[in-house]
Amino acid sequence: MTQQQRQKILVIGEDTRSFLSVIRSLGRAGYCVDVVCYDQLSPSLKSKYISQAYFLNYQAYTNSELLEQLIQLVTQQQYQVVVPCDERAIFPLVENQHRFPAETILAIPNQEVVDNLFDKNSTKILAEKLDIAHAKGRLLSLETLSYEELKQEFGTTFVVKPTLSFKSDVLSKRQKVEIIDSESSYRAWKQKSELNDLYLVECFFSGKGEGVSILAVDGKVLASFAHKRVSEPKSGGGSSYRKS
Repeated sequence: MTQQQRQKILVIGEDTRSFLSVIRSLGRAGYCVDVVCYDQLSPSLKSKYISQAYFLNYQAYTNSELLEQLIQLVTQQQYQVVVPCDERAIFPLVENQHRFPAETILAIPNQEVVDNLFDKNSTKILAEKLDIAHAKGRLLSLETLSYEELKQEFGTTFVVKPTLSFKSDVLSKRQKVEIIDSESSYRAWKQKSELNDLYLVECFFSGKGEGVSILAVDGKVLASFAHKRVSEPKSGGGSSYRKS
């Protein structure tokens, strides 16, 4: 199959997990893979399967300017499929899917999945309804709550979670989960956080992090994949490497 005959797919992301995995999978299947990468130093850019790389700088442009550039790129290059690999790309595509060429397939979840999967409190509520084990916790405003007040309800060590990893209006900033284990760590967290937001506060329990990823269409699971976190930061957040 010639370069001209191969289907062109645009993959958006930067990490060495989902982004790189999608690039490799599509490249090995024979597709022509171009990427939009947020980080020009991303190791994923070394992949032999990338035909062309584009860079959209979240620090230099507004969200609307970035969206216009992406729509223009997809239109000009006539991509058959666009695959976003994290919320920074998923949210704008979901909210503006009607603005992309009708012949371009956007590999995005439906609104029900977006509402329940990307909002941590919505995920927690769904787990409660389905009787799935989860940590004790609730949504709180932390602006005036002290460490001692939280300690009485959640114990000396507890977890503070922004409900969203990324806000659709501030896609350049990732909001991180934090493990609080003292008065000083709570004060330090409050100094760097937006206290007008609501946070999901949960009891802490020790253990090894594991995850399951699935590909499902209309409720039918087509593929599944599980991993164990081999190394993860003690203060919370994503793992640096994983075992499948």
